[in-house]
Amino acid sequence: MDEAFPGKPTWSPEQLKDQSGKVFVITGGYAGIGKETTKNLLLKNATVYIAGRSRSKFDACAKDLHEEAKGVGKLDFVELDLGSARKAREGAERLLQMTNRLDVLINCAGVMTPPNGSTTEDGWEIQFGTNVLGHHVWTRTLLPLILETAKTAPKGSVRIVTVSSQGAASADPKGIDLSEKNLHRGTNEGRNFLNQKEFFKDYSVSKLGNYYQMRTLHRRYSSQNLVSLSLNPGVVKSELQRTMPKHAQCIVGIIGFDVQRGALNSIFCAADESLNDKSGSHIVPWTRIKPLDHPKANDEKAMDDLWDWCEKHSA
Repeated sequence: MDEAFPGKPTWSPEQLKDQSGKVFVITGGYAGIGKETTKNLLLKNATVYIAGRSRSKFDACAKDLHEEAKGVGKLDFVELDLGSARKAREGAERLLQMTNRLDVLINCAGVMTPPNGSTTEDGWEIQFGTNVLGHHVWTRTLLPLILETAKTAPKGSVRIVTVSSQGAASADPKGIDLSEKNLHRGTNEGRNFLNQKEFFKDYSVSKLGNYYQMRTLHRRYSSQNLVSLSLNPGVVKSELQRTMPKHAQCIVGIIGFDVQRGALNSIFCAADESLNDKSGSHIVPWTRIKPLDHPKANDEKAMDDLWDWCEKHSA
């Protein structure tokens, strides 16, 4: 409950130090909390690449950000489609041609409660296929450059930030069912999607998967000066809810926070120096470290099983 109603924040983006010389990459950076995160990094003189499918959306966003960020920082675009393993890899390969360092990767893009029956290009349930598998392929392809950057970067400054959700805590208590039958299907297929708990089930599982990804990156690479963090942005009013049931949209409209507040945790995770030695942490509203409250939150075998599944289906 304290994550949904966290009170007033005690931290603000103005507290970040100058980010000149650092390269940030953010998926979903031209809308919602991603756009707000990008703006605040630009204001600190960062170089930011927004990764997404739509050049036209980026162009409109860039115009806004040029005005809001007062023309400081550097902004560029890389085409990325997380709904296909092949296209996710191609997007990462394009980025590798554009920069010779990568200090902070922020995996912010996501799909939430899409139309029933939705699948990725590869046939996976679209929330899991995009939020989990797509980001895995993208991140794994970029990982060598991130680790190379970490060799000479200040301790704790090179990071991978994974945007999870409060929904991760309400995922199936048994964890993630990685069977072909469960994941190679359309959203809500075989479910009573009029039941709210059932309707959000696929999304919640994908967000538990994001949490697992953060923890696995921490376990495998924190010894190489990589800080891996995940976050719950809070209940935020944004484009992400555009396909939610009307009653759910109304609830978010009443209790939800604006994107300025919702972006606090992603901005904090991206660059605040207090997290330099906090790899493996989960950040909740507002800018607090708190373990994920889920029965399988510390199940390392489940984390490894998910990583292996993603590796198997990355081709």
